[in-house]
Amino acid sequence: MNPRVTGTLLALISASSFGVMPVLTKVVYDDGVGVTGVLSVRFTLAAVVLLLLARIRQESLPRGRQLVALLLLGGVGYVIESLCYFAALTRISAGLTALLLYLYPALVVLLVAAVTQKRPGRTVAVWVLVATTGTLLTIGPVGGGQWTGVALGLASALSYAIYILVVVGFLKGTAGPNSYGPDPLQG
Repeated sequence: MNPRVTGTLLALISASSFGVMPVLTKVVYDDGVGVTGVLSVRFTLAAVVLLLLARIRQESLPRGRQLVALLLLGGVGYVIESLCYFAALTRISAGLTALLLYLYPALVVLLVAAVTQKRPGRTVAVWVLVATTGTLLTIGPVGGGQWTGVALGLASALSYAIYILVVVGFLKGTAGPNSYGPDPLQG
């Protein structure tokens, strides 16, 4: 199959899976499964699939420092984001939880600006403002103790933004500078 078609199909499957995930998680929560149970199954299935793919592709598993770095990225960084996200799902709607997570691109831009002490370009700044305003308007009034869910959703977005920056830094360290796309501050 054409690599472009394969990539497009995989992107569509991924987008569909991410779209359905919070809704199905709410159904599982209604059946009495907790956050730890959901994440245990999710991470176990992911590990099995990734190990099978590595085996099929005859790829060797990472070793040494690379293995430690990957374990820290996945076992700490991504787990923190997932815990916040799935805990938020216990307190607020699936739609709001997903919406809050998708503040992460704006947070990436803001974190890069804070770390590098460079101001974002005008186009980037406008789009970050538009995205953030849209999210704030969508959240609306939250009552009944649901602010904890909103805080967890925001923590999920922030931890994911940090995770992305750490991953990009790790990849740049292994693949050379400028290997992973344009400067996020330049639009």
